Amino acid sequence: MRAFSLLFLLFILFSCAAEDNINESVVPLPEELPSEEKGEYDDMMSSIPNVEKDQISFMHISDTHGSDLSIRPMIYALNNCECDFAIITGDILPSTETIEYMASSKKPVLLVIGNHDAYDKYGQTGFRKNVMDKVSNPSIVYPNDSACYYHIDFYKNGHSLRVIALDQYEIDTEGKSSAHNSVISQKQVNWLIDLLDKSEQFDGIVLLMHQGFGNAGVGVRDTTNMNDFISLYAKNYTKGYYHIGKNHPKLIPRILNAYISGKNINGDRYSTGFEKGELEVKTYFSEPHYNFVGYFGGHIHMDLIEYLPYMKNQLQILMAYSGKGTGSIFNDLLKSTSGPDSYNFNYSIFDFKMRKLKIHRIGANVKVDGTTRDSISFDIRY
Repeated sequence: MRAFSLLFLLFILFSCAAEDNINESVVPLPEELPSEEKGEYDDMMSSIPNVEKDQISFMHISDTHGSDLSIRPMIYALNNCECDFAIITGDILPSTETIEYMASSKKPVLLVIGNHDAYDKYGQTGFRKNVMDKVSNPSIVYPNDSACYYHIDFYKNGHSLRVIALDQYEIDTEGKSSAHNSVISQKQVNWLIDLLDKSEQFDGIVLLMHQGFGNAGVGVRDTTNMNDFISLYAKNYTKGYYHIGKNHPKLIPRILNAYISGKNINGDRYSTGFEKGELEVKTYFSEPHYNFVGYFGGHIHMDLIEYLPYMKNQLQILMAYSGKGTGSIFNDLLKSTSGPDSYNFNYSIFDFKMRKLKIHRIGANVKVDGTTRDSISFDIRY
Protein backbone atom coordinates (compact mmCIF):
# COMPACT_ATOMS: atom_id res chain seq x y z
CA MET A 1 0.00 0.00 0.00
CA ARG A 2 2.87 2.34 0.93
CA ALA A 3 4.54 1.64 -2.42
CA PHE A 4 1.29 2.45 -4.23
CA SER A 5 0.94 5.73 -2.35
CA LEU A 6 4.50 6.66 -3.24
CA LEU A 7 3.87 5.88 -6.89
CA PHE A 8 0.66 7.89 -6.82
CA LEU A 9 2.48 10.86 -5.27
CA LEU A 10 5.20 10.68 -7.92
CA PHE A 11 2.49 10.59 -10.61
CA ILE A 12 0.90 13.78 -9.22
CA LEU A 13 4.27 15.55 -9.03
CA PHE A 14 5.14 14.51 -12.60
CA SER A 15 1.75 15.72 -13.85
CA CYS A 16 2.25 19.14 -12.19
CA ALA A 17 5.73 19.41 -13.68
CA ALA A 18 4.40 18.51 -17.12
CA GLU A 19 1.64 21.12 -16.74
CA ASP A 20 4.26 23.73 -15.80
CA ASN A 21 6.22 22.86 -18.93
CA ILE A 22 3.10 23.31 -21.05
CA ASN A 23 2.45 26.74 -19.49
CA GLU A 24 6.00 27.85 -20.19
CA SER A 25 5.49 27.16 -23.88
CA VAL A 26 2.60 29.66 -24.04
CA VAL A 27 3.58 33.22 -24.97
CA PRO A 28 3.05 35.26 -21.75
CA LEU A 29 1.55 38.72 -21.53
CA PRO A 30 4.33 41.27 -21.95
CA GLU A 31 4.49 42.26 -18.27
CA GLU A 32 4.08 38.67 -16.95
CA LEU A 33 1.74 39.79 -14.22
CA PRO A 34 -0.06 37.63 -11.63
CA SER A 35 -3.41 36.39 -12.84
CA GLU A 36 -5.39 38.85 -10.73
CA GLU A 37 -3.51 41.78 -12.33
CA LYS A 38 -4.09 40.34 -15.79
CA GLY A 39 -7.79 40.50 -14.97
CA GLU A 40 -7.36 44.10 -13.91
CA TYR A 41 -5.79 44.90 -17.24
CA ASP A 42 -8.64 43.14 -19.02
CA ASP A 43 -10.99 45.62 -17.32
CA MET A 44 -8.72 48.46 -18.38
CA MET A 45 -8.78 47.28 -21.99
CA SER A 46 -12.57 47.47 -22.03
CA SER A 47 -12.28 51.23 -21.43
CA ILE A 48 -9.94 51.80 -24.39
CA PRO A 49 -11.91 53.56 -27.16
CA ASN A 50 -11.95 52.32 -30.73
CA VAL A 51 -9.95 54.13 -33.40
CA GLU A 52 -11.37 54.76 -36.87
CA LYS A 53 -9.50 54.79 -40.17
CA ASP A 54 -9.18 58.60 -40.32
CA GLN A 55 -7.67 58.78 -36.84
CA ILE A 56 -4.25 58.31 -35.30
CA SER A 57 -3.88 57.74 -31.57
CA PHE A 58 -1.24 57.78 -28.87
CA MET A 59 -0.96 57.34 -25.10
CA HIS A 60 0.62 59.88 -22.77
CA ILE A 61 2.10 59.77 -19.30
CA SER A 62 4.56 62.06 -17.55
CA ASP A 63 6.59 62.40 -14.37
CA THR A 64 6.78 58.77 -13.30
CA HIS A 65 9.80 59.51 -11.04
CA GLY A 66 11.18 55.97 -10.92
CA SER A 67 7.82 54.22 -10.70
CA ASP A 68 6.46 51.87 -13.34
CA LEU A 69 2.90 51.90 -11.97
CA SER A 70 1.63 53.74 -15.06
CA ILE A 71 4.31 52.64 -17.53
CA ARG A 72 3.40 48.95 -17.41
CA PRO A 73 -0.36 49.24 -17.93
CA MET A 74 0.14 51.88 -20.62
CA ILE A 75 2.56 49.74 -22.62
CA TYR A 76 0.35 46.69 -22.16
CA ALA A 77 -2.57 48.68 -23.56
CA LEU A 78 -0.41 50.09 -26.35
CA ASN A 79 0.52 46.62 -27.55
CA ASN A 80 -2.97 45.19 -27.27
CA CYS A 81 -5.11 47.79 -29.03
CA GLU A 82 -5.09 49.89 -32.21
CA CYS A 83 -3.00 52.68 -30.67
CA ASP A 84 -0.05 53.84 -32.77
CA PHE A 85 2.54 54.94 -30.20
CA ALA A 86 3.11 56.20 -26.64
CA ILE A 87 4.89 59.23 -25.18
CA ILE A 88 6.49 59.75 -21.76
CA THR A 89 7.21 63.45 -21.32
CA GLY A 90 10.03 63.62 -18.83
CA ASP A 91 11.13 63.04 -15.23
CA ILE A 92 11.08 59.31 -15.90
CA LEU A 93 14.13 58.27 -13.80
CA PRO A 94 13.64 54.66 -14.92
CA SER A 95 15.24 51.57 -13.42
CA THR A 96 17.18 49.16 -15.64
CA GLU A 97 14.18 46.83 -15.56
CA THR A 98 11.82 49.61 -16.65
CA ILE A 99 14.15 50.59 -19.51
CA GLU A 100 14.17 46.97 -20.71
CA TYR A 101 10.39 46.82 -20.44
CA MET A 102 9.92 49.99 -22.47
CA ALA A 103 12.38 48.68 -25.06
CA SER A 104 10.38 45.46 -25.38
CA SER A 105 7.31 47.31 -26.68
CA LYS A 106 6.15 46.26 -30.13
CA LYS A 107 5.22 49.88 -30.91
CA PRO A 108 7.20 53.10 -30.49
CA VAL A 109 7.59 54.51 -26.98
CA LEU A 110 8.83 58.09 -27.37
CA LEU A 111 10.75 59.64 -24.48
CA VAL A 112 11.41 63.25 -23.52
CA ILE A 113 14.10 64.32 -21.07
CA GLY A 114 12.91 66.03 -17.88
CA ASN A 115 14.66 68.37 -15.47
CA HIS A 116 15.21 65.61 -12.89
CA ASP A 117 16.47 63.24 -15.60
CA ALA A 118 19.04 65.83 -16.64
CA TYR A 119 20.01 67.54 -13.39
CA ASP A 120 19.66 64.73 -10.82
CA LYS A 121 20.62 61.49 -12.54
CA TYR A 122 21.87 61.27 -16.12
CA GLY A 123 22.83 64.61 -17.51
CA GLN A 124 21.85 65.46 -21.06
CA THR A 125 24.15 63.09 -22.95
CA GLY A 126 23.80 60.38 -20.30
CA PHE A 127 20.03 60.29 -20.75
CA ARG A 128 20.47 59.93 -24.50
CA LYS A 129 23.01 57.09 -24.16
CA ASN A 130 21.59 55.19 -21.18
CA VAL A 131 17.86 55.59 -21.73
CA MET A 132 16.78 57.01 -25.09
CA ASP A 133 19.13 54.93 -27.25
CA LYS A 134 18.04 51.74 -25.48
CA VAL A 135 14.35 52.46 -26.03
CA SER A 136 14.80 54.13 -29.43
CA ASN A 137 12.78 53.24 -32.50
CA PRO A 138 14.55 53.03 -35.91
CA SER A 139 12.18 55.66 -37.31
CA ILE A 140 13.35 58.33 -34.85
CA VAL A 141 15.55 60.95 -36.52
CA TYR A 142 18.11 62.64 -34.26
CA PRO A 143 20.20 65.56 -35.62
CA ASN A 144 23.38 64.10 -34.10
CA ASP A 145 24.69 61.35 -31.82
CA SER A 146 24.25 63.21 -28.55
CA ALA A 147 21.08 65.28 -28.98
CA CYS A 148 17.96 64.48 -26.95
CA TYR A 149 15.72 66.31 -29.44
CA TYR A 150 14.36 64.52 -32.50
CA HIS A 151 11.42 63.95 -34.78
CA ILE A 152 9.50 60.92 -35.99
CA ASP A 153 6.79 60.67 -38.67
CA PHE A 154 3.71 58.45 -38.66
CA TYR A 155 1.64 57.50 -41.71
CA LYS A 156 -1.78 55.87 -41.65
CA ASN A 157 -4.41 55.41 -44.35
CA GLY A 158 -3.14 58.32 -46.41
CA HIS A 159 -2.74 60.62 -43.39
CA SER A 160 0.45 61.78 -41.72
CA LEU A 161 1.52 63.09 -38.32
CA ARG A 162 4.91 64.56 -37.45
CA VAL A 163 6.00 64.34 -33.81
CA ILE A 164 8.74 66.74 -32.69
CA ALA A 165 10.41 66.24 -29.31
CA LEU A 166 12.31 69.07 -27.66
CA ASP A 167 15.20 69.00 -25.19
CA GLN A 168 14.81 71.79 -22.63
CA TYR A 169 17.91 70.78 -20.66
CA GLU A 170 21.01 71.08 -22.82
CA ILE A 171 23.11 71.38 -19.69
CA ASP A 172 26.09 69.35 -20.93
CA THR A 173 26.69 71.57 -23.96
CA GLU A 174 25.36 74.95 -22.74
CA GLY A 175 25.83 74.86 -18.94
CA LYS A 176 23.64 74.22 -15.91
CA SER A 177 21.03 76.77 -14.95
CA SER A 178 19.99 77.38 -11.37
CA ALA A 179 16.91 75.71 -9.89
CA HIS A 180 16.57 73.10 -12.68
CA ASN A 181 15.55 75.76 -15.18
CA SER A 182 15.37 75.19 -18.91
CA VAL A 183 18.49 75.58 -21.07
CA ILE A 184 18.09 75.65 -24.88
CA SER A 185 20.80 76.12 -27.49
CA GLN A 186 20.93 78.20 -30.65
CA LYS A 187 21.57 74.96 -32.51
CA GLN A 188 18.30 73.40 -31.33
CA VAL A 189 16.30 76.54 -32.14
CA ASN A 190 17.72 76.59 -35.67
CA TRP A 191 16.96 72.88 -36.02
CA LEU A 192 13.34 73.43 -34.94
CA ILE A 193 12.80 76.29 -37.39
CA ASP A 194 14.32 74.29 -40.27
CA LEU A 195 12.23 71.24 -39.38
CA LEU A 196 8.99 73.20 -39.19
CA ASP A 197 9.76 74.74 -42.57
CA LYS A 198 9.84 71.20 -43.99
CA SER A 199 6.64 70.05 -42.25
CA GLU A 200 3.90 71.74 -44.25
CA GLN A 201 2.93 68.50 -46.02
CA PHE A 202 1.91 66.76 -42.80
CA ASP A 203 -1.74 66.64 -41.73
CA GLY A 204 -0.74 67.26 -38.13
CA ILE A 205 2.23 68.31 -36.00
CA VAL A 206 2.59 67.79 -32.26
CA LEU A 207 5.43 69.04 -30.06
CA LEU A 208 6.60 67.09 -27.02
CA MET A 209 8.39 68.76 -24.13
CA HIS A 210 8.61 68.42 -20.35
CA GLN A 211 7.84 71.88 -19.00
CA GLY A 212 4.97 73.79 -20.48
CA PHE A 213 5.06 77.34 -21.74
CA GLY A 214 4.19 80.21 -19.46
CA ASN A 215 4.94 81.65 -16.04
CA ALA A 216 4.19 84.66 -13.89
CA GLY A 217 6.21 86.74 -16.30
CA VAL A 218 3.63 86.22 -19.05
CA GLY A 219 0.58 86.70 -16.86
CA VAL A 220 -1.23 84.79 -14.16
CA ARG A 221 -3.43 82.08 -15.64
CA ASP A 222 -7.12 82.86 -15.94
CA THR A 223 -8.41 81.03 -12.88
CA THR A 224 -11.98 81.29 -14.16
CA ASN A 225 -10.99 79.12 -17.13
CA MET A 226 -11.84 75.59 -16.02
CA ASN A 227 -12.72 72.35 -17.80
CA ASP A 228 -12.84 68.68 -16.85
CA PHE A 229 -9.11 68.30 -17.59
CA ILE A 230 -7.90 71.19 -15.45
CA SER A 231 -7.16 70.31 -11.84
CA LEU A 232 -9.68 71.64 -9.37
CA TYR A 233 -6.76 73.12 -7.49
CA ALA A 234 -5.60 75.13 -10.52
CA LYS A 235 -8.15 77.80 -9.63
CA ASN A 236 -6.01 78.51 -6.56
CA TYR A 237 -2.80 78.58 -8.59
CA THR A 238 -2.62 82.36 -8.50
CA LYS A 239 1.17 82.73 -8.67
CA GLY A 240 1.19 82.14 -12.42
CA TYR A 241 2.14 79.17 -14.52
CA TYR A 242 5.59 78.29 -13.22
CA HIS A 243 5.90 75.76 -16.07
CA ILE A 244 9.21 76.65 -17.62
CA GLY A 245 10.87 78.95 -15.12
CA LYS A 246 11.98 82.50 -15.82
CA ASN A 247 14.27 82.27 -18.82
CA HIS A 248 12.37 82.01 -22.11
CA PRO A 249 8.68 81.11 -21.62
CA LYS A 250 7.61 82.62 -24.95
CA LEU A 251 10.48 81.38 -27.15
CA ILE A 252 8.92 78.21 -28.58
CA PRO A 253 5.32 79.55 -28.72
CA ARG A 254 6.48 82.58 -30.72
CA ILE A 255 8.32 80.36 -33.19
CA LEU A 256 5.14 78.31 -33.58
CA ASN A 257 3.11 81.49 -33.92
CA ALA A 258 5.35 82.55 -36.80
CA TYR A 259 4.85 79.12 -38.39
CA ILE A 260 1.07 79.24 -37.94
CA SER A 261 0.53 82.88 -38.94
CA GLY A 262 3.28 83.30 -41.52
CA LYS A 263 4.38 86.48 -39.70
CA ASN A 264 8.10 85.91 -39.36
CA ILE A 265 10.49 86.81 -36.55
CA ASN A 266 13.49 88.86 -37.57
CA GLY A 267 16.25 88.79 -35.01
CA ASP A 268 14.45 88.61 -31.65
CA ARG A 269 16.82 87.66 -28.83
CA TYR A 270 16.17 85.31 -25.92
CA SER A 271 18.12 83.91 -23.02
CA THR A 272 19.55 80.43 -23.51
CA GLY A 273 18.86 79.87 -19.82
CA PHE A 274 22.51 79.69 -18.81
CA GLU A 275 23.99 82.77 -17.16
CA LYS A 276 24.04 85.60 -19.74
CA GLY A 277 23.86 83.38 -22.80
CA GLU A 278 21.65 84.61 -25.63
CA LEU A 279 20.26 83.21 -28.83
CA GLU A 280 18.74 84.87 -31.88
CA VAL A 281 15.53 83.85 -33.60
CA LYS A 282 14.97 84.39 -37.32
CA THR A 283 12.19 82.57 -39.14
CA TYR A 284 11.55 82.39 -42.86
CA PHE A 285 8.19 80.67 -43.27
CA SER A 286 6.73 81.48 -46.67
CA GLU A 287 3.06 81.30 -45.71
CA PRO A 288 0.62 80.48 -42.89
CA HIS A 289 0.27 76.82 -41.86
CA TYR A 290 -2.75 74.98 -40.54
CA ASN A 291 -1.46 71.70 -39.17
CA PHE A 292 -0.29 72.39 -35.60
CA VAL A 293 -2.21 70.22 -33.11
CA GLY A 294 -0.70 71.05 -29.72
CA TYR A 295 2.02 70.70 -27.10
CA PHE A 296 2.23 67.65 -24.83
CA GLY A 297 4.14 67.78 -21.56
CA GLY A 298 3.97 67.52 -17.80
CA HIS A 299 6.19 68.85 -14.99
CA ILE A 300 3.56 70.54 -12.80
CA HIS A 301 2.16 67.18 -11.57
CA MET A 302 -1.45 68.15 -12.19
CA ASP A 303 -3.77 68.00 -15.17
CA LEU A 304 -3.89 71.25 -17.11
CA ILE A 305 -5.22 71.38 -20.67
CA GLU A 306 -5.91 74.80 -22.12
CA TYR A 307 -4.96 77.23 -24.85
CA LEU A 308 -2.01 79.46 -24.04
CA PRO A 309 -3.31 82.80 -22.73
CA TYR A 310 -1.08 84.78 -25.09
CA MET A 311 -1.37 82.42 -28.10
CA LYS A 312 -5.04 81.52 -28.30
CA ASN A 313 -4.57 79.01 -31.15
CA GLN A 314 -1.92 76.96 -29.33
CA LEU A 315 -3.28 74.12 -27.21
CA GLN A 316 -1.20 72.84 -24.31
CA ILE A 317 -1.78 69.40 -22.77
CA LEU A 318 0.02 68.93 -19.45
CA MET A 319 -0.36 65.48 -17.92
CA ALA A 320 -0.73 64.84 -14.21
CA TYR A 321 1.90 62.99 -12.18
CA SER A 322 1.94 59.35 -13.30
CA GLY A 323 4.08 57.87 -10.52
CA LYS A 324 3.17 56.46 -7.13
CA GLY A 325 0.62 58.65 -5.37
CA THR A 326 -0.38 62.16 -6.41
CA GLY A 327 3.05 63.85 -6.41
CA SER A 328 1.67 67.34 -5.70
CA ILE A 329 -0.83 69.24 -3.59
CA PHE A 330 -2.21 70.56 -6.88
CA ASN A 331 -3.09 67.09 -8.19
CA ASP A 332 -6.83 66.59 -7.66
CA LEU A 333 -6.95 62.86 -8.48
CA LEU A 334 -7.85 60.26 -5.88
CA LYS A 335 -5.22 57.53 -6.25
CA SER A 336 -4.63 54.21 -4.53
CA THR A 337 -1.48 52.13 -4.09
CA SER A 338 -2.74 49.32 -6.33
CA GLY A 339 -5.46 48.53 -8.82
CA PRO A 340 -6.92 50.73 -11.59
CA ASP A 341 -6.80 53.87 -9.43
CA SER A 342 -3.03 53.56 -8.94
CA TYR A 343 -2.11 54.48 -12.52
CA ASN A 344 -3.21 57.15 -14.97
CA PHE A 345 -2.56 57.93 -18.61
CA ASN A 346 -4.25 59.84 -21.39
CA TYR A 347 -5.34 58.26 -24.65
CA SER A 348 -5.34 60.96 -27.33
CA ILE A 349 -7.07 60.49 -30.68
CA PHE A 350 -6.50 62.95 -33.50
CA ASP A 351 -9.20 62.90 -36.17
CA PHE A 352 -7.65 64.07 -39.44
CA LYS A 353 -10.95 64.45 -41.25
CA MET A 354 -12.84 66.33 -38.51
CA ARG A 355 -9.73 68.25 -37.33
CA LYS A 356 -10.44 67.36 -33.72
CA LEU A 357 -8.37 66.12 -30.81
CA LYS A 358 -10.16 63.96 -28.24
CA ILE A 359 -8.44 62.95 -25.01
CA HIS A 360 -9.61 60.06 -22.82
CA ARG A 361 -8.43 59.37 -19.27
CA ILE A 362 -7.54 55.76 -18.53
CA GLY A 363 -7.06 54.57 -14.95
CA ALA A 364 -7.40 57.00 -12.04
CA ASN A 365 -10.06 59.52 -13.02
CA VAL A 366 -12.02 60.34 -9.85
CA LYS A 367 -11.36 63.82 -8.52
CA VAL A 368 -11.45 64.96 -4.91
CA ASP A 369 -14.98 66.35 -5.35
CA GLY A 370 -16.31 62.98 -6.55
CA THR A 371 -16.66 63.97 -10.20
CA THR A 372 -14.73 62.11 -12.90
CA ARG A 373 -12.22 63.08 -15.57
CA ASP A 374 -13.42 61.03 -18.55
CA SER A 375 -12.85 62.70 -21.92
CA ILE A 376 -12.59 66.10 -23.57
CA SER A 377 -12.51 67.31 -27.18
CA PHE A 378 -10.88 70.29 -28.86
CA ASP A 379 -11.14 71.70 -32.35
CA ILE A 380 -7.78 72.47 -33.97
CA ARG A 381 -7.68 76.28 -34.02
CA TYR A 382 -6.04 78.39 -36.73
